Amino acid sequence: TLGDSVTSIGSNAFLEATHIKELVIGDSVESIGDYAFNRCTRIYKVTLGAGVTTISDTAFSDCRTIREVYNRSSLNIVAGTKTYGEIAENALYVRTGDEPSKITIDEQGVLYMMEGKKKVVVGAALDDYTDILLPDDVYEIASRAFYNEDYVRSIDTGDGCKIIGKNAFRNCYHLEKVALGKSVISVGSGTFYANGVLVMVVIRGTLEKGVGSSAFAKKRDESGALAKGNKNFANLFFEGTSEEWEQVKKNFKSGNEDLISNSKTTISFYSETKPTSSGKYWHYVGGKPTLWT
Repeated sequence: TLGDSVTSIGSNAFLEATHIKELVIGDSVESIGDYAFNRCTRIYKVTLGAGVTTISDTAFSDCRTIREVYNRSSLNIVAGTKTYGEIAENALYVRTGDEPSKITIDEQGVLYMMEGKKKVVVGAALDDYTDILLPDDVYEIASRAFYNEDYVRSIDTGDGCKIIGKNAFRNCYHLEKVALGKSVISVGSGTFYANGVLVMVVIRGTLEKGVGSSAFAKKRDESGALAKGNKNFANLFFEGTSEEWEQVKKNFKSGNEDLISNSKTTISFYSETKPTSSGKYWHYVGGKPTLWT
């Protein structure tokens, strides 16, 4: 909180201050300078004081996690626009009255918003590399929710999530493992695109509404080879039989060959007991997918 004794926030004042999550700008502040909050990538909620009349065009540039702006000033700030220093470029809404905040944050640093009775994941403000496990009351992961989020190491969608939006985890360069719960029916296009170190995927359900184009595509260079820093998928664990997988595979649109038809990906099928037939099978050991040997 910037107190009422402050009248101006200077250029670069909080440049790359990634420890800030909730920002309250007091009513005495009149102006916000160039790059004042540039690259403050953990800010998810901003309160703008009543006295603010001037915001530099770059004041909030690259603040990709801001989801809510509480605007107490006379400025006409609109969600999804780059005006007024890009403060609301990534905001889901701007509130001006006394209505309560719609955004909540859990102990992991995951951001949620209620849409009617549906709980939707809308972003994250993570402090460190995190293995995210979503609660079972989550209905959806919104498009671009974790776009460019550096600190997601793994994601388990839990047992409730049904929909994963477009580009939800695009460019999460440290994402290594993905587990899609039984309830997931739809994965948007580009959802896990360009996640170079993503090597393990667990699919527990049938994905009946489809997996969008290039949802699991790796980044490639002009020659078609994997781009520098990209790894092939190593393991795909399907919680079903090989016959069931043949049907599920039909739900993948083009551009997902890196996962479903690459010879370097080991596709294995679930067996609670050690199988006697040939093939690749897996089971859970301590809650982790493990190949039968």
